[in-house]
Amino acid sequence: MKDASAPPRATSPSKGETVRVNFDMDRALHARLKAYAAMNGKTVKELLAEYVNSLPDA
Repeated sequence: MKDASAPPRATSPSKGETVRVNFDMDRALHARLKAYAAMNGKTVKELLAEYVNSLPDA
């Protein structure tokens, strides 16, 4: 039975089920990341996803 209190998870037929990634980051580093993403017309999520997709297969 599905837990009604759990937030819905977005899924995409081509990408599969999504997962949430959380980690701590230095405040100044986070500010740099956000500024870089904004200057390139992207969100932090888009920027990090592009980076991970560019990694060679393990």
